[in-house]
Order: sequence, then structure tokens, then C-alpha cells
Amino acid sequence: MAPEHKTSREEIIGTALSIVEEGGVSALTAREIGKRLGLSSRPIYSFFPSMDHLKLQVIDEIGQMFKEYLLTSQSEDLFLDMGLGQIRFAREKPVLYRILLNEAEKNPFMAYEINNVLVSELKNHPCYGVLSGPALEDILLKMGIFTNGLAEAVLSKTISDVSDGNILRLLSETGEAVILRAMQKIEEEGV
Repeated sequence: MAPEHKTSREEIIGTALSIVEEGGVSALTAREIGKRLGLSSRPIYSFFPSMDHLKLQVIDEIGQMFKEYLLTSQSEDLFLDMGLGQIRFAREKPVLYRILLNEAEKNPFMAYEINNVLVSELKNHPCYGVLSGPALEDILLKMGIFTNGLAEAVLSKTISDVSDGNILRLLSETGEAVILRAMQKIEEEGV
């Protein structure tokens, strides 16, 4: 009998992520992972106590990937980069994007953790560091709601022009209005 192929935790997670991206979380089984890796399902359980643990790890990987997209520099403006990153993630990884939204709804801590990373990045940015934490959180909330809706419109093609230029224009104009309003509110309150 030939020795069985050895695998690693990272290889299992990568394979699981591919399966989820192709067919959703329900497609993820130990048998399918084993089939793709050319081994039985038994070695999977030496790295993960259950498939639920592996699924949680895959969801965490999706969240990490999403944060990388949000924080990838594409312009001179960090807020704009976050919006562009979210739209790009939705376009390039639509199944993972929808899984992430669904998981964030079920697990508010995931959304909270991503939000904290973004607020931290913004606080350290020269343009936005002057805003208080609550002001940044308010801007992120408003832009997050807008960008989620825009991402859904892009995916479902319910807006006629989903070109990069139009997406950039929509995000820029909306972001400028939201940030301007936040600055006005700070001035009005004398903070």
C-alpha cells in the first residue's frame, strides 16, 4: 500500500476556501477536501476537531482577505480605498462577499472587529486623524451602508453603469458629502 499524501493545516484551509468560493459553505465537507487533496478525510481531523472548527477558520480567512482588500491602496484617499476595496472584493469574490455579509449578520463581533481595524487605520492617517473616534465610526457606518448597497447593485447589475469610473465617482461624491457633513457637525458642536 502506498503511503498517504501528507498535508498541512494551511493546505487544508486553502482547499476548503476554494471549495467554499465555488459552492458556498454547504459544499464544504471532509470528503470533498480529502478528494481534492488526494487523501482520506481522516487527516483533516488531526488538524481540526470538527468540520465546524474548520468552517470557522475559513470564515476567519474570508474576513482577513476582506480586510486586505479594504486596506489596499488604490488612490490617495484611505476612505476611498476602503470603498473601492469593498467593491473590488464583491466583484472578484462574490460568493465570499455574500458569505461574509451573512456571517457578519450572525456574528456582530466580526463586523465590530473589522470596523475597529478600519477606525485604527483612519486614526493614524494624516487627513483623518484629526477626527474623533465616534466621528470616524459614524462616517464608516454611513459609508459602509452606502458601499454595501452599491456593491449589491454592482453584483445584481441594477445600476446601468457599473464601470470603474462611475463607481469611483459615486464613492467619491458620497464620501465627500459624508465627510463634509461630519466636519460641519464638529464645527457646530465646537469640538
